[in-house]
Amino acid sequence: RLSPAAATRRGWCLMELDRPLEAAAAFDMAVTAAPDSAAGRDAAYGKTLAYLRLGLTDQAAVSAAQAPQGEKRRAELGSEILTQRALAAYDNGRWTETILALDERARIVPDTLDLMMLRGWAYFQLGDFTNARQLFEAVHRVRPNEATNSGIAALNEILTRRRN
Repeated sequence: RLSPAAATRRGWCLMELDRPLEAAAAFDMAVTAAPDSAAGRDAAYGKTLAYLRLGLTDQAAVSAAQAPQGEKRRAELGSEILTQRALAAYDNGRWTETILALDERARIVPDTLDLMMLRGWAYFQLGDFTNARQLFEAVHRVRPNEATNSGIAALNEILTRRRN
């Protein structure tokens, strides 16, 4: 039986060893024993990160709420949870849900260029070519690359086909 502080330290060591499932269990011991202590808050943060590393977004959201966090940690965890939700929605062809998750995330932190592209492709899939073009071109102005070229080319192709 470990103290909450020792269980938290063990959890961080396991995270360093890239063993997030075991780390989550260690962090859980600390949170359960002392959710309102500094060790409990740190453990809830670590447990959330462990679940995020495992891709268990719903469990991460639950563990994020187990102990109060400071504003910086809340923003970090919230944005990562919403990023994972947006990516999962996109991978499953849920375009509207992708955009909603990205909108919620944008209330916490600004979009990254990669997430702007993801949003653009979700708009593209929904047939909202105006918003898709705005995003692809905005990213292209900042970081022109093959992905932005592909997005713009796909838009041009589909719009040309519609005109003919």
